[in-house]
Amino acid sequence: MQGPKRASLERQRPTLTLYLLLSLFITLPAHLLAAPELIDDQFTQEQQLVFEEVQGNILSPYCPGRLLKDCPSSAARDLKLNIKKQILTGRTSEEILDALLEEYGDEMRAAPKAQGIGLLAWVVPGLFLILGLGIILTWIIQQTKKPQD
Repeated sequence: MQGPKRASLERQRPTLTLYLLLSLFITLPAHLLAAPELIDDQFTQEQQLVFEEVQGNILSPYCPGRLLKDCPSSAARDLKLNIKKQILTGRTSEEILDALLEEYGDEMRAAPKAQGIGLLAWVVPGLFLILGLGIILTWIIQQTKKPQD
């Protein structure tokens, strides 16, 4: 009688092991998602505004073309946690942004500086808008001055 029961248990071991591994892989990601510290509970409203300013003014080094606040990667989550820790130590948004730009490069800036060559990015669109409105206004004036048949 021992023989058949033992054989049955040995056939069930791989299934049991599979169930244990599956449950581990299901619960592990949930634990990792809940792992970030609850720093937000320690934030004042002013500190939250500083955090929003920082993550809204820099592109993510981990998600090309996206702001840091919009990047869903785990590396971006770690960077955001690091920024929150810096804010809790009393660093200003300018200090944090300068440190991030020094580490990742000036191309991570979400909007160009309004000085030097970056000034063109702010001025040229306005010039094109004025030029376009001038062309449209000139065309309208010419159309209204034509003799009506």
